[in-house]
Amino acid sequence: MMEMQQMINWELKRAETQAKQEEQLALRKRQEEAMEKEKVRRIREAEEARRQRELEKMQRQQEEMAASRALAQRDYAEAKKRKEMEERAKAAWKQEMIQRERERAQKAEEHRQQTQSILQELEAQAAKRMEEMARRDEARKEKLERRRMEQRAEMMEKTMKNKQRIMTVNQDKERLAQMQWEEYAQRQAESEMRRLRLEEEQAAKREEQARYEAERRAAEQEIREHQKFLEAERRERLLEAERDAEIRLQLRNEEKAAIRLQKIQEDQERDRARRQVVDRMKETQEERLSQILTKSQAKAERTNMMKMKKRMDMRSKWEDAKLRAEAIQEALQRKARREEYHKSLLMTKLEADKARTDAIKNQKDSILKQRKIVKQKADLQRKEILNSFNKLKMAKKLNIDAVESVLGSIARPKSATNSPPKSVTKPGRPRTAPKSNRRPKTPIKKPSASVVCRQRYISKHISRYPTEKVTIESGSQDEIAPPATLTVEEQLEALRRRQNQELLRVLEEEQAAEEQREVILRQARDGAERNRLEKIFGLERSQASERIMRLTEEHEVMFNQRVAELKGVNKDM
Repeated sequence: MMEMQQMINWELKRAETQAKQEEQLALRKRQEEAMEKEKVRRIREAEEARRQRELEKMQRQQEEMAASRALAQRDYAEAKKRKEMEERAKAAWKQEMIQRERERAQKAEEHRQQTQSILQELEAQAAKRMEEMARRDEARKEKLERRRMEQRAEMMEKTMKNKQRIMTVNQDKERLAQMQWEEYAQRQAESEMRRLRLEEEQAAKREEQARYEAERRAAEQEIREHQKFLEAERRERLLEAERDAEIRLQLRNEEKAAIRLQKIQEDQERDRARRQVVDRMKETQEERLSQILTKSQAKAERTNMMKMKKRMDMRSKWEDAKLRAEAIQEALQRKARREEYHKSLLMTKLEADKARTDAIKNQKDSILKQRKIVKQKADLQRKEILNSFNKLKMAKKLNIDAVESVLGSIARPKSATNSPPKSVTKPGRPRTAPKSNRRPKTPIKKPSASVVCRQRYISKHISRYPTEKVTIESGSQDEIAPPATLTVEEQLEALRRRQNQELLRVLEEEQAAEEQREVILRQARDGAERNRLEKIFGLERSQASERIMRLTEEHEVMFNQRVAELKGVNKDM
């Protein structure tokens, strides 16, 4: 009875532990959902702040461009106004300087033609440089495209090799599963005489499983290294694109500096030419020209120089503004592409996190369903045991009420498991009943050869997951020859307790393996790799489920055989 009470307490404690675990799973699920919502909210706030900053920056840039355009228009208006004033001043003394005006107009026309030719030459040089830059950009793009095609071909080749390797591993795993099933059927069909050969096959199976695990880990390592290589190549391409942009910007700045220096030199040469012309005009001037005409001529020359200089300045400012606008536009486009890339990465990560969360949720739901199914099957087995016990009730060999109380406590609802268990004293030496109540010792009949074979088969299957430091041979000998001090109820209780402990160990191992699978899935970055791991883990889960069902069926068979043997022993007695 003390062992029966211990079994009741153990079942109550297991039910309470299971309830706590389910509560912890629910709490963890709620925490994960809250963390996911908080993460999405933060991402949305960061995205909104970034868009607001971009809008403000674009508005500032537009305002700066508008201010520069307004300044250019104002300069143009001032130049136009000064030109009109100069034309009115010229009209005052134009009648007196008709001949001189003709000479000046002729010289101005020559100077204009020279300036026009210089401008045309500069424009041709600029166009030539632009064509050269476009040709270099085109060559660089072709080079990048060829490199991209080569990398894509290499990536496709590696992908095909990985797929072939995964297909080979899956085929090996299928063959291994088929071999395991055939070996199991063979073990069921064979008798005790082939026990040694079965043990050799189990050893070979373990070696095959270890080899498969090593190959799988090697394949996973290779895939991770390939992903690292692709990430390094992508970073290298981005760095190369940024370096090319910096080189283009530096070349453009150098070309602008060279153009400005050339313009300064040309202006100096024109100034020297103009001064020479003025000197020649002063030498050929007539003595009768007054100081006013000399000043008017000098003023006219200065006016022409100012016009030309301002025209050149306006053209250079316009070109600089155009280049700045192009640089700003290119920078904005590059930034937009970079932000789009980061956004796509963020969306991919969010989708991967959501898929992983859904997979964890489905996996937990499937584990809970499997636990419910196992529990229902265990309850069904206990009911069948009660039915078998009721058949023995007429012989008054078993205490049916005590067994029903033990089995009924396991199938109680969760509300009943919340009450604290009664304290049980540590089992010491078994109490001896009074001499008057002791049964007379009756000789126990030795089991037959068929019973011994069945007991050895049961002992071999029970000892697959040993927890005590007892060898298989000693356990099988104890089951073959049960001690005379144990009653029928105690023997059945001990057998059921060992079966429940074995089933619990299998479930704990599967739970530990499931946690390890979750860790591996969280470490996976690539979607293809995650899908492949989920397929492999799904196959492992189905095999674990089949293993649990098979173990439950074996327990039922062993329990029925044990009941039948004890029934035969009692009838003989």
